[in-house]
Amino acid sequence: MKFPMPPLLVATLALAGCVGSWGDRAVPPPQGEAAAEPPAVEAVEARGLVGRVTWSGPAQSAPTAAVTEDPCAAAAGAAARSVGPEAGLADVVVVVADAPASVDALRSFELRASGCRFQPAVAAVPVGTQLVANNRDARLHTFHLRREQQGGSRRNLHNLAVPPGEHPAFWLFDEPATVHISSDQVPAMEAWVLVLDGGQSTVSDAEGRFELPLLPPGQWQVRFWHPRFGQTELPVLIPADGPASLYASLPPSP
Repeated sequence: MKFPMPPLLVATLALAGCVGSWGDRAVPPPQGEAAAEPPAVEAVEARGLVGRVTWSGPAQSAPTAAVTEDPCAAAAGAAARSVGPEAGLADVVVVVADAPASVDALRSFELRASGCRFQPAVAAVPVGTQLVANNRDARLHTFHLRREQQGGSRRNLHNLAVPPGEHPAFWLFDEPATVHISSDQVPAMEAWVLVLDGGQSTVSDAEGRFELPLLPPGQWQVRFWHPRFGQTELPVLIPADGPASLYASLPPSP
């Protein structure tokens, strides 16, 4: 004997079918031959890495802004500070280049011009990420992209002009690079983007703390990079039964 389905169950099944169809449209299937699936970090027993980066140089004093009628001068000068409480060093990119890439890595990155600062000041993104240059100030800003070269020179990539109140401009990071971004209107405004070909990365917060929660157990080399204070590299062992802690300092000891 067949029993009729309760109305609530029918509605629930219908809703589940709708959600499934939306998900299929949000991520279009690959064209042609079946594409190889990327390694799923979640399938590995991820233990992770936590740590802190500190400043090892002399005590820093607050920058003094020049006397000027430009309201952006003081804000841009303050943006140059990276040393926080208890010598914590902010804006340090932490990279494990050989680690399996996260399956949910960002493919769109917003850089905002707000309060005469670029926010965030330092970022790390994978190759193939689209830059969204968004001006939230009441004045014109350009997002002048230059690639860092060996020897300290910079190669011009593009200059995105975004007037106040206009839609963002876009740029595709299509190859590994260290990209410096400045505003032609406020030269003290700066940002850096590390474009990475795989691996896992993060950026230290205002207290110098960082976390890579999906780093699997094993021996890894961790690179720490700051645009003004250099870089260093340290080994770490992620145990099978728990996370590991790692502490670094910049500038590196000679």
